[in-house]
Amino acid sequence: LTRSSRRNGLPPGRLAADRSADAFLHALYLARTGEVGHTQKPGRWASAAGAASGMRSGISQHPDPVGSHYFTILHRMILFQRETTDFGFGSVNGNAVLDGSAGGRDFPWSEVGECVPGPFAEGIPLVARDEIPRPHADKVRVGRGGVIGGFPITIRVGRKADNAIPTVEGGLVLVTKASGRALQEIHASLRLLADAWCTAKRQALRDDAPADAAAAADAARTKFLDRVRAMRGEEMPVRISWPGNPCAVVGSDRGNAQAIALLAESPLEPESNYLWWALWTDRVARTTDSPGGRALRMVEVFTTGPAGPGSR
Repeated sequence: LTRSSRRNGLPPGRLAADRSADAFLHALYLARTGEVGHTQKPGRWASAAGAASGMRSGISQHPDPVGSHYFTILHRMILFQRETTDFGFGSVNGNAVLDGSAGGRDFPWSEVGECVPGPFAEGIPLVARDEIPRPHADKVRVGRGGVIGGFPITIRVGRKADNAIPTVEGGLVLVTKASGRALQEIHASLRLLADAWCTAKRQALRDDAPADAAAAADAARTKFLDRVRAMRGEEMPVRISWPGNPCAVVGSDRGNAQAIALLAESPLEPESNYLWWALWTDRVARTTDSPGGRALRMVEVFTTGPAGPGSR
């Protein structure tokens, strides 16, 4: 957990005895009852502390319980948050309970949280693993070892109403023509162009927007996309989800209700450079200088690790 957190620019975790004791109680309940899930039913193995831990924790029966969260979209948010430094862990007979809720919080409307992979992260795995509920269940095919695509990209944006973020554009490019300083320069230039789009789009969102504001925002977007294509890398097909268009819905649970996520349709290449980007508007994130909402962006670079057991 510490290794994966540091790799993405997040603080290392500390194993907390009290949260681990509660997590153990829920793991014991799962092992003794044969159930799999977050809730408990009244009975011999049920406990108030264990039930509370189950509701705030990730549950895994995978041999690599931390990886089963890190390699996913929906369960990643439980463990990988910038504010979370205390964790609980309990495991009984292969039933692992991971509590990463300490310190976590719902983001205010005006904030954007951490992204995974983090800026210029190295050694990033190659695949996304299946989870329950299954992201994009009507579209993905589950391959060997539960692989459902390339390593997921997530941006925490805070809990939002369905209509807060109308739409998200994004992409992932396998960079084949640049590395080192040249890649850093491409990254910097794309950030500047994305910032220009944010400025123009923010003006277009205003109720008193000038008549030409929408056209200026469209022109800034086109300029950014042209620069992406000029990289001459390999654009990877991705599936994009966000709070208003979640990748999974079970009952009232809207899946990635606090995150924007990009899922490549196929595994990533080992030891390769990737650039990913996302552009979106947040109509709820109103500030004094953005009364109509905010236009936001992420443009980041990461490098995958070698092929092997840890990459999958």
